[in-house]
Amino acid sequence: SLGCSSCHDPHRNTNFRLLYGIGEVQDGLATFDNAAPEAIGIGLGSTGGSESNSNHTAYLSGMSAWCANCHGDYHNNTTKLIHPSGQAIGGTIANIYNLYNGTVDLTGGNPATAYLAAVPFEDPSNTTTSTAGPTATSQVMCLSCHRAHATSAANAGRWDFSVTLLAEDGVESGSYAIPNPYGNANQRSLCNKCHAKDAGDEIIP
Repeated sequence: SLGCSSCHDPHRNTNFRLLYGIGEVQDGLATFDNAAPEAIGIGLGSTGGSESNSNHTAYLSGMSAWCANCHGDYHNNTTKLIHPSGQAIGGTIANIYNLYNGTVDLTGGNPATAYLAAVPFEDPSNTTTSTAGPTATSQVMCLSCHRAHATSAANAGRWDFSVTLLAEDGVESGSYAIPNPYGNANQRSLCNKCHAKDAGDEIIP
C-alpha cells in the first residue's frame, strides 16, 4: 500500500524533501529510473510560514519526470495524458500567465509580480521569494495543477477542475473550499491563469 516511505526516504538523503532518487526503493519493491526533482522548499510548520505568492516552494526542474517513476503510464499513454507536462510553456502561454490578473482583469497583470502560488511552474531561476512570472522556457509540471499530498478536490487538483466558478469549489465536492486567490465572486477556473478562456464564458441559469 502507498505510504510516506513510498516517496520519502525514512533514513535520510540529500534530495529535496528526502525524495528517493534513481535506484531501488523500499528494499526492491520498485525501481526509480528518474532522479529526484531539483527544488527549494520553505520551512515546514511555523518555521516557514504560510505559502503565499512571495513565500513558496521554488520548483527548479525534474518534477514531472520524477512523478513518472510511478505514474509513467500517464506519460506514455496518449489517451490518459491530456495535458503536456515537463515541457516548456512557450512564449504565448508565458505572456498569458504574466498578464492574467483574474477574470475581471485579464491583461492587467505585471510580469514582475505575476507568480501565483496556486499555479506554480518550474524554472531554474525560481527562488522561494521570487514573484516573477514564467518565461518561454519555463516548464509546466504535474504540480502546476495537482498537489502531491492530495486536496479536497478530485484527482488531487489544486482547485476543483469540474467547477466553472471558484466560488463553487467545495460545494460540488462536498468538502473544503479551496481559497480563491483573486477574491472575486465571478472568478473562473484557475486553468485560465495559463489559458485565459474567461471571456465569453457566460453563466447560464
